Amino acid sequence: MNILKSQISLSLLIVLAFSIFYGCKDRVPDPELIIYEVRVKIRNILIANQGTRGDGSLSIYKTFSEKVQLNEYEEVRTEVRHNVYQEANGEKLGSSLTALTRIDNSYYFVLQDADKIIVTDTAFIKIGEITDLKAPTQIYQVANGKAYVTSNTAKYLTVLDFISNTKDRVIGTVGVLTRGIVIDSSFIGLVPSQDVILEINVNRDSVVNRITQTGGLRSVFVDNENLARIYLDDFPTMATWFKNNGENNFVGAVMRGRPRGVTYLSRDDKFYHLDANDNSIYVSEVAFQSAGRKLFAEVEVGEELHALGMDPTNGEAYASYQIENADSTKVLRFSENGQLLNEFTVPSRTSNFFFP
Repeated sequence: MNILKSQISLSLLIVLAFSIFYGCKDRVPDPELIIYEVRVKIRNILIANQGTRGDGSLSIYKTFSEKVQLNEYEEVRTEVRHNVYQEANGEKLGSSLTALTRIDNSYYFVLQDADKIIVTDTAFIKIGEITDLKAPTQIYQVANGKAYVTSNTAKYLTVLDFISNTKDRVIGTVGVLTRGIVIDSSFIGLVPSQDVILEINVNRDSVVNRITQTGGLRSVFVDNENLARIYLDDFPTMATWFKNNGENNFVGAVMRGRPRGVTYLSRDDKFYHLDANDNSIYVSEVAFQSAGRKLFAEVEVGEELHALGMDPTNGEAYASYQIENADSTKVLRFSENGQLLNEFTVPSRTSNFFFP
């Protein structure tokens, strides 16, 4: 009888052991099913440094943020890299850097003094050049495979095939076209010297509408309603241009102070700008016929601020000023609430900030 009890007890222990083993195994996922959380996020801000003696360069400002809880990250450190293009290619840009932008998987370095644009991949390794341009200033993607290049001196736009990175044709603009935007199949460009706004059909590469508008055409933006907003600085006004039954319409709102460096942040549907009166940063909410503004960040530096940039992902602001008796420039970084977060130095005057 005791022998039978012992055998039964041993059998129960074996069954229990197997149950525990397989029960534990079922609760452990297979290795290929484990998804590891992203604990650190890296944000890159590209800074085009104009240069002082034909030595334009690219700097990258990096922020590293660590996850503290679900969908919440806390910044842990920052770093700045200079001469990024030179490091990647073993050569300098060789000219002042007027503008930098990205189209698809390529970066375009606009070199006004060298009459060319250098094309790189996303690692900033040079993959081509577009030469024989005339003092290029900006490049705008207007359709798949097509871009327009503006000039500081030429009275035309250069049409660029950026699949082959070659010039296609030119479009006459009656004067130097300084700024532009794309709305649907139209390119809206400003020609301040002639007090003219041009509407160009990007499918036909031809001017289809010419609007006369005095007042100092300075900047143009596309708002969240897909309308053209045009800033005029002779009498600071933000005008909205639209068509009604084929007729051109302008509705203007007067802005306070002396705005400059105006930029639009679609995240907030607001305009941010510097003010020449007190060297601070303001935010303006501009309706069709009214505008209100408030102080965003009070800046206490002796030198004039320039090149305001707004990060579309988080609303942070970047502004810079030339350091007295030096070629280098100080960049100030502000939170979305206008608090100064930190500052750093880049080699020369800032042409523009680019937010990939």
